[in-house]
Amino acid sequence: RPSHRVCHDTSRTGELVVRRNSDLSVFRGVLCSGLVFLIVNTFTFVYVIALLARMNVGLALLTAVGFLPVLFISRTFNRTYGTVTRRVQDQIGDLTTQIEEAAQGVRVIKAYGRRPTMLAKFMDASSDIHDTSMEQTRLRAKFFGLLGFVPRFVQAMVLLGGSLPVSHGAM
Repeated sequence: RPSHRVCHDTSRTGELVVRRNSDLSVFRGVLCSGLVFLIVNTFTFVYVIALLARMNVGLALLTAVGFLPVLFISRTFNRTYGTVTRRVQDQIGDLTTQIEEAAQGVRVIKAYGRRPTMLAKFMDASSDIHDTSMEQTRLRAKFFGLLGFVPRFVQAMVLLGGSLPVSHGAM
């Protein structure tokens, strides 16, 4: 049997639906904005470094070195965020499967008076998704805060470093 069928045969429907939707969302995000953003910013960065190198090599080096913290922060965020995002996907898949199974067996649940038990399971799973999503949001807030601060700090240092030679007439 082909390996792609084994994966789909062993996975629950809810997990497959959530995974498909999540993958399509990521794919659409990368193609629509991420790729364009990456290309434009890369060309802009290289162009600014080249311009600064013609005016003042120290400023060009300061700008280039300022990229290293952004790279480190981005890699750290990518690893951490990827793990948390995967956990959210798994939890949503489990909850979706749980809902699907409960909907199919609603008569049995009612007949045996299991509504409170099923509700408690649903609430626990929902609470887990909420907590993990909040962790995801905190990670994003921290990342974008740092990502906003570091380039602006480097920009301030370049402006300060450039204003001194200009004020002395050296540039």
